[in-house]
Amino acid sequence: MKGMRRFIVVAASGLIACCAGRLVRAADPPPPPTKEGLEFFENKIRPVLVDKCYECHSEVRRKIKGKLRLDDYAAMLRGGETGKPSVVPGKPDDSLIIFSMTYKDKDTDTHDALLMPPPKNGKPQKLPDAVIDNFRQWIKMGAPYPSGDHATAAPAPSAKHWAFVAPTEPTVPQVRQTSWIKNTIDQFILAKLEEHNLHPSNPADKRTLIRRATFDLIGLPPTPQEVEAFEADSSPNAFAKVVDRLLASPRYGERWGRYWLDVARYSDTKGYVFEEERRYPYSYTYRDWVIHAFNVDLPYDQFLIDQIAADRLDLKGNEQSLAAEGFLTLGRRFLNNLPDIIDDRIDVVCRGTMALTVGCARCHDHKFDPISQKDYYSIYAVFNNSPESTQFPLIGPPEPTPESARFKQELARKEAGLESYRQAMLEEHMTSLRSATQIASYLLAAHETHATHASGVTPWMTARWKAFLERKAAENDDIFAAWRVYAAIAPEQFAARSGDATVKIESSNLNPLVANLFAGAPPASLAEVADRYGKLLASLDSSTACEDPREEEIRLALRSPDSPTTVRLGELPEVLSVPQGQRVRALRREIEAFKATDPGAPPRAMTLSDAPSNAEQYVFVRGNPGNPGPLVKPAFLSVVSGPDSKPFLQGSGRLELARDIASRDNPLTARVMVNRIWLHHFGKGLVRTPSDFGMRSDPPTHPQLLDWLALRFIDGGWSIKKLHRLIMLSAAYQQSGEEDPAAAKVDPDNLLVSHFNRQRLDWEATRDSLLFVSGRLDTHMGGRSVDEMNSTRRSVYGFIDRQNLPGVFRAFDFASPDTTSPQRFTTTVPQQALFLMNSPFAVHAAQDLSKRPDVADQSDPAESIAELYQIVYQRMPTARETSLGEQYLASYGRAEDPRIIWQYAQVLLESNEFVFVD
Repeated sequence: MKGMRRFIVVAASGLIACCAGRLVRAADPPPPPTKEGLEFFENKIRPVLVDKCYECHSEVRRKIKGKLRLDDYAAMLRGGETGKPSVVPGKPDDSLIIFSMTYKDKDTDTHDALLMPPPKNGKPQKLPDAVIDNFRQWIKMGAPYPSGDHATAAPAPSAKHWAFVAPTEPTVPQVRQTSWIKNTIDQFILAKLEEHNLHPSNPADKRTLIRRATFDLIGLPPTPQEVEAFEADSSPNAFAKVVDRLLASPRYGERWGRYWLDVARYSDTKGYVFEEERRYPYSYTYRDWVIHAFNVDLPYDQFLIDQIAADRLDLKGNEQSLAAEGFLTLGRRFLNNLPDIIDDRIDVVCRGTMALTVGCARCHDHKFDPISQKDYYSIYAVFNNSPESTQFPLIGPPEPTPESARFKQELARKEAGLESYRQAMLEEHMTSLRSATQIASYLLAAHETHATHASGVTPWMTARWKAFLERKAAENDDIFAAWRVYAAIAPEQFAARSGDATVKIESSNLNPLVANLFAGAPPASLAEVADRYGKLLASLDSSTACEDPREEEIRLALRSPDSPTTVRLGELPEVLSVPQGQRVRALRREIEAFKATDPGAPPRAMTLSDAPSNAEQYVFVRGNPGNPGPLVKPAFLSVVSGPDSKPFLQGSGRLELARDIASRDNPLTARVMVNRIWLHHFGKGLVRTPSDFGMRSDPPTHPQLLDWLALRFIDGGWSIKKLHRLIMLSAAYQQSGEEDPAAAKVDPDNLLVSHFNRQRLDWEATRDSLLFVSGRLDTHMGGRSVDEMNSTRRSVYGFIDRQNLPGVFRAFDFASPDTTSPQRFTTTVPQQALFLMNSPFAVHAAQDLSKRPDVADQSDPAESIAELYQIVYQRMPTARETSLGEQYLASYGRAEDPRIIWQYAQVLLESNEFVFVD
């Protein structure tokens, strides 16, 4: 109970301190911007300022409106002629820019002048709520800005920046304390410690070491039997055998695959979409592919190539690799706005694999890194010419089971229902379009440039009629010649000139049936001409050819392939009414939901494909697709490939892009992955900004070690498992967590690795460990995602809803699936302790733990306590712990109330010792 109370007190005090800190800082000057804050500004704020504000409020305008500049930080804080600051860091409600954007009190004259963007042609131009929310969030963050008061020293020339220089074989340093060395890693670590007159901590005891390694590699605690066997093994390679056993476990891929899914911003849903199925039907196949790739130790270079361009490879029957392209296709949908989707793909590829913030060059050249806007759109061109596949390929022959047969039959029925409805709607609309009324209406609409069209007349169909009539005029046909004569008369002169026009028509060589339309009294208006045409064309509309060639000529005006009334199935959305369109989308959602949830659906891959021919790509000036600039070719980043880089020539260029990223000549890729693996083992990376190796990144704490590991990684065939083994068999990894007070003064953040960093379990390891010690963990692998809180499967198989993450995920610092996540935050908040105390999930785990035979079958309370300690903590209880446990059980009458034993078990599960790893 003391451990539990301590956990709650720490959590609550941390929250109170956080809140108090905010109150104190509210009136303080804004703190120096964080890298995350600057990144948020570059991606979410600057593009809006450039597109919507700079035209009137920047130095490019000779007379700045309202004397307000928004391209200068100091000027932004001062404000304009109103005398009020536009931005008050930390206080969005006091910031005039927010007041102006929200269009509040829009009826007052005072505010009309402040509306941003200003109304156009009397119509408001209010920014979307999501954009305004971004500005609010930015101001709450302290309004981070990369210039003005927040200016930093000029970055070093890119040619000298460590990350853009290929790693070279470093000289392994000589050290004094050679007895500590287990492998070369230790020489680099020890050399730094000795420079500062520090020494490493003592080796960790065996119980701590196997617990650390087991959580590191499989995300679960070791069993008491595994701990006992390791402690009894006195051979020199005892720990190496433990590492090898864990790397061979299928649980390894589940643990380390989840780390990559954070980078890949994996989710089972699309985020907010409009009238569309929110769930991805086959997201799980990507997750399963990642887990399998880690388990079989797929070389990392091939791991990357498959995720970017598997569809461009000769798979030779290995269609499962197609599922790897979920890396690109499972991001947010941004209401299906293609430029935003492509930007997201550029970000996950470049930050996830090379730690470069290329997305900052979407609207302008990167402000810090040598990445031009041309570079950005050269990569954009690759993905712009890589459309998503419309038919998801099978990634293996479906098993002939009753479930799969039922799925196939039911899917065919649902798809037939959709197609039947679409065909019926198509026939209904073409019949309507060929009616006399509709023909007349569209003849008039195509002629009247600024007319208010009749009910049911659409711009899309009007444009088709207009183009059709223009083609007929060019052909000088004899059906619509009369229409052209009457249409040439000005409306105000029609009555006076109609007769002359009729005489002219009667003397021309017209189709006789058309000539008969005007044989009698001249038409009184152009509308009457349209009505006569409508009745004639509708009277001969038929799917059967006419025997009379004159009638057949008129029939084809409505039935020929180039007729405006011949609508193809792909054009159906253009003619459907709103309710009909909603019905089609509802039927499609039903089909997609069926594919996403039915257990009989065979696994498929969500892939990209190469377009049949590449569309030209232009730089979008200020990031605006409607404002094209210079033409660019698909190509790799010049900062990596050099000034003489050649454009990609193979299709979209995706395969060439993938190979350039995964090349041993790329100075970034190996370093980035080595750093990620080091980070997950030690809690901190050699580079503390794992997804930003650019000019504003933190420099490596051990640059020579980073290069040495990167080269060993490449030379070892890009094997991640070999890299694990190399790191974990070092003395640096096998240190205890004991902190030397002298080291704490010199190196408070343990950048020099003088001891091992204690780490709290993340959400997945916490939940899975609760299930594991309770004996309820289901180790079945793969398949569709499940509801975590109602399942006993591993957390990696839990359903991830991008838009509605459960509160418990957020409480335990789960990675946001909206964007690539290099590492998770670690917070201590009361909700974490409250979950372990009160949630039905934790209660059930404690109950099942207490019912395990090795606990429940003990007649002696001391034996039950000993078993619980071994299962939960992998150690025997001390004499005092046993005594306290016996007193607790006795005082509450264990024999009379069996609930007491599981409540005692829950106390053990709530302690820091369970949720922290030394």
